[in-house]
Amino acid sequence: MAFQSESLALVPLPGAVRVGRQYTRATLRGWGYRDERFESDVELVVSELLTNSIQALGVTPEPHHTTTLLSKQSLIRITLIKTDETLRIEVWDPAPRMPRIRDRVSADSITGRGLEIVDAIAESVGWRAPYDDLPLEGKVVFAILALPERHCENGPQGDRFTRVP
Repeated sequence: MAFQSESLALVPLPGAVRVGRQYTRATLRGWGYRDERFESDVELVVSELLTNSIQALGVTPEPHHTTTLLSKQSLIRITLIKTDETLRIEVWDPAPRMPRIRDRVSADSITGRGLEIVDAIAESVGWRAPYDDLPLEGKVVFAILALPERHCENGPQGDRFTRVP
């Protein structure tokens, strides 16, 4: 089984969610995926997982948090792992609080549905302890999605050459 992996560390501010989505879309396109529905689903999963990590850390852009924001221990990391059939999205943060899907969210609540949305889109959702090159504190929350057919607009898997008479 072949796999590819790409990873990006982010400062845990709300703008990181947008950067994470853009990074994810660029990575998927670099791997040859152009399925808009798949890209939208993956971006939604990335948005929810990154938002949860940022909220779990509770760091704000206040001046007294600047040192904390820029320290290696406060960064969050998104990792995309592509196998032959699946895309695994992992988000690490140093917060010790484990994620959970809420049983009941009031109709007027503006938060609390993120993991439920991820669970509805992904084939599998969960969390694990960090290992490899990650700090040992915190957790990694992941979602696994089935890959669509790959389609490159150019290159080896692109359109066939047409014969010139």
